[in-house]
Amino acid sequence: MTINARLDIGGVQVLPTGTTFTVGAKGDLRKAGKAIAAITGEGLLTNNGVIATDIEVTATNVAGTTRTVTFNPPGGTTVTKTIFGTSLDAVGLEFPEIVVADDEYVRWGTTPSGGSRIGTATVLAEGITALYPVVLKKGVALAGSLAELQAELATFGTGEGQSTTIRLSDDIAAPAGSLTVPAGSNGKEPLVLDLGGHDLSLDSIVVAPGALTIKDTTSTTSDPGGTLTVAPSEEGPAGPGVRLAGASTLKVASGRLSVTASPHQPGIGAASGDTAAGSVVVTGGALTALAEEPGSTAIGGLEDGVLGTFEVRGGRAVVRGLSTDRTSVTIGANGVLEVAVANEIRVRGIDGSATVTNDGVILGDLAGVKAPVAPNNAIVTFDVGAGALPDGVAGSPRIYAATLTAGGRELPTPTRPGYTFDGWYVGDEVFTATTTLPSATSIDGRVSPGARTVTARWTPISAEVSDLTGLKEAIAAPTGLIKLIGPLVTDEVIDFGDTESVLDLNGQEVTLAGVKLGAALTVRGGTLGVTGASKLGDYRLTVASTATIVGSRNASIEGNLGSVLQVEGAVKVPFVEATKYRGLVFSVAPAGTIDGTLVTAGSFDGAGATFPAGPVVEGKKFLGWTTTENPGTTPTYVTATSGLGAGSTTDGQATTVTLYPQYADRPPITEVSSAAELAEALTCGGGITAPVSIKLAGPATLTDAVSGTCAASIDLNGRALTLGDLTAAGDLTIAGGTLTVTGTLGLGTHTLTVGEGGTLASTGKGSVTADTGGIVNNGAITIPTAALPTSIKGRNYALTFDLAGATGEAPADVRALADSVAAGGSVLPIPTWAGFTFAGWFTAATGGTQVTAATGLSSLTTKTSVDGTPVPVSLFAQWTAVPVVVPPGGDGGGGAPTPTPTPDPEPELPLPPTAPPSVVGRPVVGGTLAAVVELPAVAGASAAYQWQVVLADGTLLDIAGADSAEYLVPAEYAGLELQLVVTITAPGYETRVATYRFPGGAGEVQLGSLLRERPMIVGLRGGIPVTGRKLRLDVGVVATAATSARVAPGVPGLKVRVRWLADGVPIRGASRRVFRPGAGQLGKALSVRVTLRAPGYVMSRSTSKATKPVVLGKSLLAPAKVMVGKRAPLVVKSPPAAASYRLMVGSVEIAAGRVGHPGAVWTRSPLIPTFLSCGIARFRLAWLDRRGRVIARDGTRARLTGC
Repeated sequence: MTINARLDIGGVQVLPTGTTFTVGAKGDLRKAGKAIAAITGEGLLTNNGVIATDIEVTATNVAGTTRTVTFNPPGGTTVTKTIFGTSLDAVGLEFPEIVVADDEYVRWGTTPSGGSRIGTATVLAEGITALYPVVLKKGVALAGSLAELQAELATFGTGEGQSTTIRLSDDIAAPAGSLTVPAGSNGKEPLVLDLGGHDLSLDSIVVAPGALTIKDTTSTTSDPGGTLTVAPSEEGPAGPGVRLAGASTLKVASGRLSVTASPHQPGIGAASGDTAAGSVVVTGGALTALAEEPGSTAIGGLEDGVLGTFEVRGGRAVVRGLSTDRTSVTIGANGVLEVAVANEIRVRGIDGSATVTNDGVILGDLAGVKAPVAPNNAIVTFDVGAGALPDGVAGSPRIYAATLTAGGRELPTPTRPGYTFDGWYVGDEVFTATTTLPSATSIDGRVSPGARTVTARWTPISAEVSDLTGLKEAIAAPTGLIKLIGPLVTDEVIDFGDTESVLDLNGQEVTLAGVKLGAALTVRGGTLGVTGASKLGDYRLTVASTATIVGSRNASIEGNLGSVLQVEGAVKVPFVEATKYRGLVFSVAPAGTIDGTLVTAGSFDGAGATFPAGPVVEGKKFLGWTTTENPGTTPTYVTATSGLGAGSTTDGQATTVTLYPQYADRPPITEVSSAAELAEALTCGGGITAPVSIKLAGPATLTDAVSGTCAASIDLNGRALTLGDLTAAGDLTIAGGTLTVTGTLGLGTHTLTVGEGGTLASTGKGSVTADTGGIVNNGAITIPTAALPTSIKGRNYALTFDLAGATGEAPADVRALADSVAAGGSVLPIPTWAGFTFAGWFTAATGGTQVTAATGLSSLTTKTSVDGTPVPVSLFAQWTAVPVVVPPGGDGGGGAPTPTPTPDPEPELPLPPTAPPSVVGRPVVGGTLAAVVELPAVAGASAAYQWQVVLADGTLLDIAGADSAEYLVPAEYAGLELQLVVTITAPGYETRVATYRFPGGAGEVQLGSLLRERPMIVGLRGGIPVTGRKLRLDVGVVATAATSARVAPGVPGLKVRVRWLADGVPIRGASRRVFRPGAGQLGKALSVRVTLRAPGYVMSRSTSKATKPVVLGKSLLAPAKVMVGKRAPLVVKSPPAAASYRLMVGSVEIAAGRVGHPGAVWTRSPLIPTFLSCGIARFRLAWLDRRGRVIARDGTRARLTGC
């Protein structure tokens, strides 16, 4: 039986075995009335239509259209229904009733979370369909498919009660699908798309105009929820992934939104023709917007003037290809913007000229941030000093956050051998990862990041050492602080290794051969003596304020290009040369000069340097040096002991100090109180004009040789003056005191006048010589006549002696060059005559006037010498007979008389008191010391000399051969103390021995000074250096106080170090006195620096005047070495008429061509063929005119290598 129409049935319909009951496609069985309706039996029931659900079907065999539906109410019993139709509506079946609140409704779907929506009219799939109810608030819709989603969007906002939230009930993959979010007629609230933990993939979304909020109500801290992916497909229409037209807004509140821009389109923003690009706001969740190709943008518009806004108020946004010229970018205090790494075609993170307003955090590929960012934008520099950051840690990272922690960074822990890390500091404040960083600043629209330098603070690992072994072990450990607790003297150079360390001398004097640095070294707390070379390498040597480095005559401190000498104390080493200096290192030069003296301490004396002498201005007296040209009425003078300033606080050249000379007008009488002032006055130095009147204001000794004295009148002012060698170039007059000559006073053709009250004396080998000149004596001269010129006018007497009848030989004549014999330093002879007593000398044999050594000779004669010959004075002896003694009992007559007994020899008398010996001169290597000894006024008095050295252990040692009044100080005694022993003897008197020690420890021999003229460069062509032309250095005169020669034997062990400079920079390998400029010096000014060193002398440095720039000498210039297979840089200068050239190596042409600029200098770099043989090769260059004729040739040689 077949039913193809509606049929109401009642009762029980039994299908017998073998029968078939068919409900056709148009068949519709319904229950009739309220009666029971059922179909049963063992026949076949075939359903192609509908059998109402209230008809009970229990037939054994059923075929055709059937569905099984499982209803799964929450917390209830599962109900399974079999229906004979394709939908619930068709069979008249209702959903089970679910009780909900008034503002809720029930939606049935295919999953517990919703799935595809199932209504009563929904055509059910074949098989078993499980249905789940979801209780929803009114206004919230579920969508489990793209169609449902589109359907819900189609009704969005069309009336009251319509849904404003659409929640996904299942994952939806629609890569070619598109959604359009209308503004809606109500326009009150934006559409909320709740991902509900599901993923949705689309081709595009249009929000035009309107507002769309993406969120996921299932998201948690550990599970961000579902992802909405918008990736435009090639099949889809061209346009933004998410189009925000006009004032449209896209908001991400939770969940994840990922948008990829298609070529030449925004990821999120305006389409072509839109007037604005809308707003994108992230308050939570995560937004990823990526541009993959140039011409695209992550967010915003692509047309000029079409801008959008992008705010990250919370959550996280990941971008690439974002331009602030296409959208404004703001990151709130709780927002995080991550910059994606550039892709293969180098689309970077954020660019543009407008400023990113960042109150939050920017992470990721920070190198891709090219737009200005403020205020959270800082560069943190980690200053580790001599330490090291861990591998991979940047030294100056950029932080786009308020703190390091917020920026996703931790503070690194640096390491430093020999030290422990104590933390990071800004000044004295501790710096942590949560310390607020400085904000960026904007000046005239230009944003500059905040800058913060944090410094690692270290505590050195310390060790106490008492000997050389302990020192070496501490260095090897390594150790940051080495403290010496015992004396140390070694002839080894100590290598301090590659650990920055501090050497604490602990108040001691330590002597090493030198130091070698592989890292920075600080010396403090004592005196470090060095006897050899100390090598700084490329590192810093710091001499603390409590330390001094002293060097013997062979000591030096030298560094490479990276070396720094930092002086806070003092360095007294003969040769010091570093690339940079810091602290108390001064280059001191008088105004108007170029080369300065390197002073490595706070003062000249502190560094053991020679203080410059004052310039001479005629008629002016040099007062001293000042550091300002016009110091005013109360100038502060720079002296050898005064401070030169605070020094530099940065690494660089030595601090330049310019000294300006200050003068006063010379007075008519020049008062002198020192040997230097006297020497200046005698030679009319320091601006003194001849004839000069000199007044001695204090006792003075001048042992240094003085030559070329001008006409001078010296008022000794009742004082004593001692002179060494002196050569007169004018007449001299002395009066009112004693002038003692210890050397040779050479008058030449000039006259020495000894005035009234003046005395001319000598000690040792002192003498006065003259050619046609002589002496006019109106005072007294005690110098032996053998040591005087023959012509002495004035008081010049020759005393002759007549024995007046006595037997024997008359005494020799006595010369008296004074008004009395005694004043002339002589005594009268005492003759003897047997049987008589000498009564004295008289002016006549009988009677007359008695004459003694003190008798004024001018009272005996009115004559004085007018022609230089002595005035004769005759004296006669007078005698008294010795009485004859008659013995008792004698006859008183013819018996022989008894002679008077010979008295016993008289005992030796003490010598008359005299001034103690003194020494003129300063103990300095190369200088001369001269003894000043006053002999007692007794006959035959003489002095013997012995110079002594005090060894380091206190032992006194007589210096062999040093037994004269003068002593030239050799270099071997530098640093040791000298003294003088004087022995005075006279017949009949006790011997007197006196020792002279320099006061105040001044007897220690100081390092000498090398004086020099400024070096010159010889061999310039018209004053200009030319490439290839030999230049030669003329060092200049090298001299000390004792010797003078051209780089000469007068300075033992003198070494000359030469460095040629180009524009002030040392030329590698140019250290000889001959130099040929090459291509590397073209256009640069040349100069040469000369450094002089000698044992026992302070290093001296001088630099020549710079030349004009080097010019090309030949028309072809090649480097010294050329590698085959490589290009050789050749410098050429084409003749004015040249049109082309040919360049060959040997017989092989390597270049040819036309000349672009005749007469110009240019570079040609031809490839050198590999088949050429190594060795010396000849480069040949031919210049041709326009007709191809050779007009000039040139050539050069170079060594070919690399064969």
